[in-house]
Amino acid sequence: MKRKFLVKPIAAALGLTLVLTGCGGSWGLADGTLSITGVKGDQMTQTVTGTQGTGELAPAFDEDNVVLTFGVMADAHVMSKDSHESSEDLMESMGHEDIEVAGDIAILANTTFYTNDYIVKGLGFLEELAGGKLDCMVMPGDLTNTGSRDDAAKFNELFHEGLKNSEIPLIYSTGNHDEYAEGGGEGQYLLEMFDKEHYSADIVTEGPNLSRHSVVNGIHFIQVNGENFEVGKTLYTKAAHEFLHEALKKAAEDAPGQPIFVIAHTGIPGTVAGSNCMAPDFPTLIWSTDELRECLEEYPQVILLSGHTHYSQNSDRTIYQDDFTMLNIGPMQYMLTDYGFYNLGEGQSTIPEEYSEHPQAMLFDVDKNGTVRIRRYDIGLLEQQGETWYVKAPGFADSLSDFRANRAAKPGPVFENKDLAAETADGTIKLSFSRASGNGSQVWYYLVCAENENGETVLERKYHTDLFSAPQEEEMRDTWEIDLEGLAAGKYTVSVTACNVWNAMGETQTVEAEI
Repeated sequence: MKRKFLVKPIAAALGLTLVLTGCGGSWGLADGTLSITGVKGDQMTQTVTGTQGTGELAPAFDEDNVVLTFGVMADAHVMSKDSHESSEDLMESMGHEDIEVAGDIAILANTTFYTNDYIVKGLGFLEELAGGKLDCMVMPGDLTNTGSRDDAAKFNELFHEGLKNSEIPLIYSTGNHDEYAEGGGEGQYLLEMFDKEHYSADIVTEGPNLSRHSVVNGIHFIQVNGENFEVGKTLYTKAAHEFLHEALKKAAEDAPGQPIFVIAHTGIPGTVAGSNCMAPDFPTLIWSTDELRECLEEYPQVILLSGHTHYSQNSDRTIYQDDFTMLNIGPMQYMLTDYGFYNLGEGQSTIPEEYSEHPQAMLFDVDKNGTVRIRRYDIGLLEQQGETWYVKAPGFADSLSDFRANRAAKPGPVFENKDLAAETADGTIKLSFSRASGNGSQVWYYLVCAENENGETVLERKYHTDLFSAPQEEEMRDTWEIDLEGLAAGKYTVSVTACNVWNAMGETQTVEAEI
């Protein structure tokens, strides 16, 4: 059977019109079969290898013919020193004299955030899920906390401690933390301290900024390392772009019909969860970039794996498709969310409570047809998060159809039990209500508002749900109790509206209260 890579979900047999604009490459159409190489245009930018079929749908995942199984962890932040000392080293390397200049980082340094225990636990758990042996491990950056030689050596030690079969390829991109140490820029200490068997699948080990290209069981992994994570500067060098272009071209030619995994620390703005993040503690740090998009969008078989944002992966927004597929991997160390939730430091923190108890990882399986199965896990609870995702094999009419931006049109959450109640005690309105249902998505937060007798909104607060710590919706807290303090004496209409992860407002409940 001939396989295809669609430029658009069209087929000559259906009588639809193909439009190619731009320059470069070549194309031809004969007997309903389209062959394209290196076409680049305004409507769709894709490089295609293989042949175009006639609208065939992708096959289902073949459980009996899995050719590759690998685990993924992001933002491990392994450290060789205790929490506070390691954080002080980090602040110093970033140019801060006092750890207290960064509020959230100071909070993290004085809690159970920095622990290496979950790295070992997570590696062993993923290996067990894989039936006793992973084909490789993938890490999209920030393997270490400071990038020091000692941190790199500690990571190597933990890797072998966590895995019974540890002599496997370790496929990683470097993150900003891996490049902080003086003399260890571009992840040099990682390369120096990691065991050589971790590079056994490489066909390129020391590309630009130590970028790599590896092949495991016929599946290509391209690891692209950035150079400067400071806002206003270019993250990826010209040489890195050229390396990525050539590596993608080779991978597409060598393994037509198979996914190509690209590993980078940063995602692309406006796509996956956290890709629009701007952490208030570090406004000059690049959190995402579109620098790689032009190259990646030429290859619809690409699956980009990123980290860096520390956003929970237990969100529908963790996976996104347009011209290719993107996933943001949840963190093994500390968790962040958007700014302005009242129950997170009265709106002044981005760190959900109990963040340190819910490190996250993923397990990927690739079948012989190129279909990818993705399962997300809470390593603290050793439970699967959400549903299993399947990325359809590349080259079919419906290959990039499941995780597109139109998911944002899903309806907002609903309150199955409309039981909002209010009591008043000591000048405080005390609310209680049953949790909302995601209604096809997930409940991200509750918007609570209070209007006075004149219809003026005098209080508006957002309350982050426990989505990040509850692997499944049915495990989220059943009842919410919220205190509205600081209101003057008088009568109020209080409303509670549930909002999903796409920022779609759902049902609203109201109740009257008087102070």
